[in-house]
Amino acid sequence: MQRFILSSWTTLFNQVVTHVRVPLHRNAYLLAFSTAATAGLGALYWVLAARRYPAAEVGLHSAVVATVMFLSGLAQFDLVNVLNRFVPSVGRAVGRLVKYSYLLTLVASAAAALIFAVGEPIWTPERSILETNAPYLTWFAFAVMAWSIFSLQDSVLIGLRSTTWVPIENIVTSGLRVVMLVLFATLIPQYGILASWSIPLFLAIIPINYLIFRRLIPAHVISQKKSSADLPVRPIATFAASNYVGTLFFLISTLLLPLIVVSRAGAEANAYFYMVWVLRGSLDLIPMNMALSLTTEGAIDQAKMPQFMRQMWTQMLRLMLPVVLIIFIGAEPILAIFGASYSAAGATLLRLVALTVFPKTIIILFLSAARVFHQSKRIIAIQGWLSVLILGLSFPLLDWLGITGVGIAWLISHTLVAAVLLVMQLRVRAKQSATQGTRFVP
Repeated sequence: MQRFILSSWTTLFNQVVTHVRVPLHRNAYLLAFSTAATAGLGALYWVLAARRYPAAEVGLHSAVVATVMFLSGLAQFDLVNVLNRFVPSVGRAVGRLVKYSYLLTLVASAAAALIFAVGEPIWTPERSILETNAPYLTWFAFAVMAWSIFSLQDSVLIGLRSTTWVPIENIVTSGLRVVMLVLFATLIPQYGILASWSIPLFLAIIPINYLIFRRLIPAHVISQKKSSADLPVRPIATFAASNYVGTLFFLISTLLLPLIVVSRAGAEANAYFYMVWVLRGSLDLIPMNMALSLTTEGAIDQAKMPQFMRQMWTQMLRLMLPVVLIIFIGAEPILAIFGASYSAAGATLLRLVALTVFPKTIIILFLSAARVFHQSKRIIAIQGWLSVLILGLSFPLLDWLGITGVGIAWLISHTLVAAVLLVMQLRVRAKQSATQGTRFVP
């Protein structure tokens, strides 16, 4: 009996090891772990912020953070997906690809921050979210630039198949934010949230990029001795340009929503909304980060893309089902950690965005496949319709139902788009059912 039990455990252990050794699975689990740990520390960060600052202040400063991420997203030109897609395949030109991507993003980030600061009376006419003194605006600009590089370096690490470093850097950065928030709440309470959120970014990008440029890229170049050293500028530019339009729609439909809530419902309402939106972002990161692994492996072996998508859908469901169930049942006590007012105002919103994970995961898988096969029109159409639906429904429902209305708009929009994608795929498969070896069409 003991021998049987030992044999069973040995077999199970070997199966787990074999499963994890597959790059698609290993990288997906590492990214999922990174997301879960970062989400936990991120939630702790905003819990402490909600406990130490009035709701109106939390709402205002969270709008600044959302603006930093929105401007950074504009300035990245979808290079996150470009690097994830092309780093594995450009051979010895990988160093130049990363350097040019960083340089372009830094210049564009500084320009975006300057334009927003100068034109803020136009963008936010009802209430300014930025101070007008030079040190603060300089700090704001550097925060946009730092977030841009921080975002790009994760794609570089994944593309170089050094995904192990992603959870390390994200966990350390998130932990530093928590420590600094507590420290700055006493030392510089007026700027505590922005300072504690942005300073760890600077501390993270220095060692990680030293690792990238001094160790990982040289090792990759050595392993690609037989590959070309020419940078495929035209395919990269075409990919970036076509995907960037879709990225704009994504940014508008996610990171602009806190600014819309501030403008139409006030800073206090945005505090309640943003705490849920932080949790929503953490939920979305699980399928999004796992999809980065899907894109990388699909770019290496396109023929296996249908198999990769089925495997990834299964893995995502295993991870997301218990998470969504816990959130749906425990929405009130989860938000009560931020404070009683946050629980009362945001519980329904949290349940709605949790349910949205399932249709959103379907959309993310289709977008990953479209990136692998360079189907830019499909990417633009998916994200464009999603953005139009979210914004078109959010404005009237926000005025009518408050922040819960945004959650309803979020769920309805994603469900409609996911349903259309599945119906289209079923039609394609029906037409190709008699054909053998037909290329997968996402």
